[in-house]
Amino acid sequence: MKSPGGSIFPYYYKGGEIHCLKYGNKYKDEEKLFELMKQEEDFIIKTNKKLKIWVDMHKNIGNK
Repeated sequence: MKSPGGSIFPYYYKGGEIHCLKYGNKYKDEEKLFELMKQEEDFIIKTNKKLKIWVDMHKNIGNK
């Protein structure tokens, strides 16, 4: 299963589950970023689990 941001869910790590939030270059459009954050929040609430969260704000600048 994938989350709204495209992350594989659940992601198993060191014997547990974490939820990876990949926001990458989405910070350039604040409205879309907050919309995606709300979708991820709703997704997490629906899982009805306590989860560790990993937020990836990696900026991919591509080739120079």
